[in-house]
Amino acid sequence: MKYSNYFKQMLDSEGFPKLDMSQFHRYINILEVEMEINKKRTLETINHSNENFVDIELQSSLDKLTANKEPELLFNEMINLSVDSLEN
Repeated sequence: MKYSNYFKQMLDSEGFPKLDMSQFHRYINILEVEMEINKKRTLETINHSNENFVDIELQSSLDKLTANKEPELLFNEMINLSVDSLEN
């Protein structure tokens, strides 16, 4: 949950970022996908499963939303894209 944790840290220190609608949806979708991945991993732990059943589709969605960027870079990108959009 590296994105969720970073977003929370930024929310606590900076407040909610100014995001345009597109980036706001992206932000929320990242949180949702990470939460689903975490839920599946928790269930695997509870069921004492040795297999990693994190849904490939979920991981693929997260990869697409984040482009595998580090949280700080992604967060700044989302803000910059929003600024450009909100200025036009």
